[in-house]
Amino acid sequence: MHNNQNEFNLLVNVSTCLSIGFILTLIVFPIAYIGWVTKKYFRQKVYKLISIKEFKSHGFSVNKINTDSNFYFTEEILEGKIEGFKVFFDSLDFNLIKIFIEVEPSRAIDNIEFSEIESKMAHLNGKLVYGGVSIHYKKERLLKMNTRMIINEIDDIISLLTNHDIQPLNKA
Repeated sequence: MHNNQNEFNLLVNVSTCLSIGFILTLIVFPIAYIGWVTKKYFRQKVYKLISIKEFKSHGFSVNKINTDSNFYFTEEILEGKIEGFKVFFDSLDFNLIKIFIEVEPSRAIDNIEFSEIESKMAHLNGKLVYGGVSIHYKKERLLKMNTRMIINEIDDIISLLTNHDIQPLNKA
């Protein structure tokens, strides 16, 4: 009788854990999938605004990311190189596009120089973030710009970075 009680408790505990795990799986996966589909939808809408064809003529291409990840869905982003700097286009939502430039400072940047760089990038909506520079464009501003204007603004930020001895990540 004592042995049967332990087996019954074990069965109840295992069943409870499996049930909780199953319920959490039913909640987490649909939420993650809906988030991925929404991001993909916004990204495609934004890419229509910026004319991918024109960016492709400037050396950009649509590449897949997270292809080897077990935790993230595969996504397609617009990616290219300008003066050795990797540049990525992404969308946060339909009204906002983010351009990210990967950088690697060759030396430590003090607070004064950091503030100076930030203030010079402010009119271009650029901001130094971990691993690079993030530039945000609102939809209204993006509709008034063409591909050449966007690339010129990226070039301005890149020349500012190189003037402050900030180099592309993994420069060969």
